[in-house]
Amino acid sequence: MADLDDLKVGVLDLDESGRIYYVNRAARQWLGEIRPTLGEMLSPGSSFSGQDLDGVSLSLLDAEGREFPVLFSGQMLANGLQRLSFLPMRRHALEQTRLAVRDRLSMMATLAAGVAHEINNPLAYVMGNLELLATARLDEEEREGLADVREGIGRIRGIVNSLKTLSRAEEDRKVPVDLNEVGQIAGRLGSKEVQFTCQLEYRFGGEPVMVLGDEGKLTQVALNLLINACQSFEQPDKSLNRICLRTWMESEEGWLEVSDNGPGVPVELRRRIFDPFFTTRPVGSGTGLGLSICQGIVQSLGGRVELAESERGACFRVRVPAARALRRAAPAPSKGKLEGLRCLVIDDDPKVAQVFRRLLAKCDCRVALGGVQGLEILRGPDPFDLVICDLMMPDLSGIEVYQAAGERQRQFVFVTGGTFTTEAEDFLRAAAAPVLTKPFDQHQLAEAYRSMR
Repeated sequence: MADLDDLKVGVLDLDESGRIYYVNRAARQWLGEIRPTLGEMLSPGSSFSGQDLDGVSLSLLDAEGREFPVLFSGQMLANGLQRLSFLPMRRHALEQTRLAVRDRLSMMATLAAGVAHEINNPLAYVMGNLELLATARLDEEEREGLADVREGIGRIRGIVNSLKTLSRAEEDRKVPVDLNEVGQIAGRLGSKEVQFTCQLEYRFGGEPVMVLGDEGKLTQVALNLLINACQSFEQPDKSLNRICLRTWMESEEGWLEVSDNGPGVPVELRRRIFDPFFTTRPVGSGTGLGLSICQGIVQSLGGRVELAESERGACFRVRVPAARALRRAAPAPSKGKLEGLRCLVIDDDPKVAQVFRRLLAKCDCRVALGGVQGLEILRGPDPFDLVICDLMMPDLSGIEVYQAAGERQRQFVFVTGGTFTTEAEDFLRAAAAPVLTKPFDQHQLAEAYRSMR
């Protein structure tokens, strides 16, 4: 029964009298020496009278007489024999909680992606029209007001980009990620918690700290460590509370450190802080899963989270394998300004399409409201130097338009308010077409055109 020994659940095979005649490896590891019958293994107060134990929770006694709560799953074998498999209740509860957390994060990720997309569309035409206003003749006060508006739009764009990053935390992927950017995003997402509790300091090197991982998941880890540090402070004067977020590259690994000057972790508790359900907070203030989940995320990326020694407070370090050096593409030769070009804009949002028409005022610009109309124009005789196509459209997606465009694919620049699926991101990488992320400005539009193949 070597296959049963490979299972991660305990297995007890019983005869019709309740006598145990087979025990697998997991059961022996958890319980030690096994008593002859199931009845002798049950803790006082528990009873077994041959009833169906499927889905029943009982406490077994280990070799030292300690109670070991388990959840049974029963299966009847031939000739009145019975096979009982079981999981420790703690592990069962952990799996159930992890599933619940995963479902909740998945729902939040979908919501975040949808919110980001819906915000980016109006931001695109707000930003575009602001670019046009910047070329008008304005007095000093009007220019200052316009600068304030542009700064506000920039802050909104940063928040939305953070949401988009977090929305991808449930995908399984490994791509080059800059830990400096991860730290910045975590700081933005945790800014409210930081604002009222402490002073946050960033210590990033001049160069990107590139690792192979998942930006959304690493941001989730950094944010969790940051919030934990904020919630650890006992000093009400926030000017005395400090958190430092630091990154560096060392020994083929990228490091991200979150340290604070709070009370720290007592020595006797340090070995348990990554245990599932272990928490030092009051009942109801936390599940005790945060650090356990962080450890699982980082381990899945080939790294680890550790509690480092520090003179004061707590110091958590995340280490992830470095990404191989990326070959920088040579800059594309300049194709000149956005003037005199024959352009086709394909977007289902009339206001976004109108902004493109205004930004391309010195070009011969044609607009298609939706993918179906855009593809119909592309199949016609009119030539185009530049095709600007939205990625997500309800009638026909940008992916479908591109795939049907044939030789005209070389003229494509994609516009997106946020990709919802891994498939869409894989497509964009394979297509190797420039991508404009809403909102954008005229300079970014010109750069996208210049980078076309």
